[in-house]
Amino acid sequence: MVRVPFLDPSDLEPQHVALLDRPINLLRVLAHEPDGAMRFLDFGNWIRWESPLDPRLRELVILLVGYIENDEYEWSHHVVLARQFGVSDADIRALKSFADGSPHGFTDSERAALEATRQLTTGRTLRDQTWADLVELLGQREAVNVVMISAFYAMVVRVLGGLEIDVEDSYLPALLEHPLRVANDESHSGDADGR
Repeated sequence: MVRVPFLDPSDLEPQHVALLDRPINLLRVLAHEPDGAMRFLDFGNWIRWESPLDPRLRELVILLVGYIENDEYEWSHHVVLARQFGVSDADIRALKSFADGSPHGFTDSERAALEATRQLTTGRTLRDQTWADLVELLGQREAVNVVMISAFYAMVVRVLGGLEIDVEDSYLPALLEHPLRVANDESHSGDADGR
């Protein structure tokens, strides 16, 4: 259960109402700290609309963080969002196969970005060869973007877990279509008690 009340636009000062133009639960909780929430949202918007990384690849990177972290909120939201940027259901199944060490069919450049994301998410650093592959296949700027995006969404997962933010009902069908691994005790929204 969420740790602080969800806020509505009527709860905010006029200069902060725009925070809830997209009234998802994450933003309705972060609005308790509106200045920080605005900066959080600014960076998220840069990732979505201004990052030079291919949008489909960007969404695969974000999805992989959510899948590795077994985070229902991030996963469900980006299953829905990724479709807007060219990610198919087959891509999502392939991503799960990649994460689980099974054959996946991704290209070399996709595999490099996903391997970098896996290493950053599970261990916080990249092997030298992984970085070299990433730069060779994507270029230095895009390689830095992969690192920034992976790290930002790893932080998002920790915000979601720390504040115990629940998945909105409208995103639950994505979890039925593409379920995560068996929930564990550390998943903020998949605990044994149904949170």
